[in-house]
This record gives sequence, structure tokens and C-alpha cells, in this order.
Amino acid sequence: MRIAFMKDEELVPALVAGKVDAITVFEPQTSQARHALGDRCAVLAASGLYHCTRFLVTRAGLLRERPQFAARLVTALLEAETFATDAPKQTSEIVAARLGLSPAEAATALRGLDLRVRLDQSLLCSLEDLARWAMREGLVRQAATPNYLSLLSCDALAARRPEAVTIIR
Repeated sequence: MRIAFMKDEELVPALVAGKVDAITVFEPQTSQARHALGDRCAVLAASGLYHCTRFLVTRAGLLRERPQFAARLVTALLEAETFATDAPKQTSEIVAARLGLSPAEAATALRGLDLRVRLDQSLLCSLEDLARWAMREGLVRQAATPNYLSLLSCDALAARRPEAVTIIR
């Protein structure tokens, strides 16, 4: 087996052209591959196979310059979380329109996602593990694992939903 790294937009065309035998993707590429390959496509999916975390990143100065920015952003995220939980059909329709999927495909893709807004202690552990891996593989020139706790801003979420912040500070 040979592993090849490609840009997201190159994966489905490479599979269709036979340049690769398999790809690992998320929506909308999964549905694109299904449509392009038809009955020649086999999707191997396993719940919990991969844990994906999304981060919101900004320059530190922005939080100092506009202190209400984080509070308003967290409010919007929590409202979106509530909407996704309370209105799954509408959420699927919105995602389908945005990603060019059918509502059924979007509903399937959303079913496996954990859309909770939170800052977990496990996040710090994951970041530290990733940093050690990057250092070991020579991907970064750094002698010590960064202090990720000093880079996180927990206050806005803790003020709105304290139970969503389990990071030990």
C-alpha cells in the first residue's frame, strides 16, 4: 500500500480516474464519489472511527480590541447548536443546499456529528499529543510542547454555559 496526500478537491477525481484505489473523505466528497462511481462505489463507514474537532482561531489582539466579539460569537454558536438539535430537518436542508447534497445525504452526514459547543480537557490532551507527533516526525522545529492552555480563551463560553468548559485551569 502507498499512501498519497492530496488536496480535498483532488480526491474524488483521482478515485474516478483510477489514480488511487481508495480515499478517506467527509461530506460532500463522500456523496460526490457515490454519484460519480454509482454501483462501482463502496463506502466503508464506521461510527467513532475518527474524531474530528473544529477550532475557532483568531488573533489574540482581536479579543483585547473587541472584548464583545467572543461573547457574540459564542452566543451565535450556541444558538446554532440549539437550532441543529431542535430542527434537524431544517438543518439538513440548510446543509444540503450549502454542500450541494440531497436532504437525505445531508441528514445521514449530520447523524454522526457531535455539534456541541464545548472546551473539553481532552482537547488539551489531543493538542499536546499532536504537537509531540509533529516534533517526533520533524514537522516542526520545537524542543518543547507548547502551553496550549495559555492560548485558549474560555471566558466567553464559561460565562454562557459553564458546564461546557471542562478544561482544568
